[in-house]
Amino acid sequence: MTNAEVMMWAAYRNKRGSLNVGRRVEQAIGGLLTVYVSSKSKPGTEMNPVVFMPHEDTPEPKGDIFDFDE
Repeated sequence: MTNAEVMMWAAYRNKRGSLNVGRRVEQAIGGLLTVYVSSKSKPGTEMNPVVFMPHEDTPEPKGDIFDFDE
């Protein structure tokens, strides 16, 4: 594989996410379950799709707009 091909795949992965089919299916089902449960819940109840993805890591909270530690 040439360096150009590696860079192309890296750009694709950065834009589209993981190439792992199982993870992508789990994310899609988590999103669908979130929509379904939200439609059956009280109005104003917020759902997090990560709740329905047992193998997904919980994302780190984003800092404030003035968080210069990064």
